[in-house]
Amino acid sequence: MKVGLRTRVGAGVAALVGIGSVLVGAAPAMAHGSCQYVPDYDRRIGWGCVLDGHVQAYVHDDAADNKGLRIHLWTSTPGTKYVVGDGNGSQRGDGWKTVSGERITYYKVCAGVDGVDSICSPRVAA
Repeated sequence: MKVGLRTRVGAGVAALVGIGSVLVGAAPAMAHGSCQYVPDYDRRIGWGCVLDGHVQAYVHDDAADNKGLRIHLWTSTPGTKYVVGDGNGSQRGDGWKTVSGERITYYKVCAGVDGVDSICSPRVAA
């Protein structure tokens, strides 16, 4: 009787472990994005996003107002920061950055003339 009970308990534990492994293994890696607009009075002049599982950043200037847009990126590597700009104003083409071997942890989006930030969104977690 003891052997039968141990066998059944052992088989039940093995089945639960097997089901748990399948459930954990079946969960896909969730890639999500986060975006922020740059407010300039009551209009939006552009935005920046962190995408693709925190390894890619995008910045887009939406207004022909002589202000350039930049996304400031902080990464999982201490002391590492990148600044990516949309250098052609509101024309086609945007700024992109892919980081390798690290993740983007925080970002903010700024606008200004000649590379000097005059207005920024809050720094937020990516």
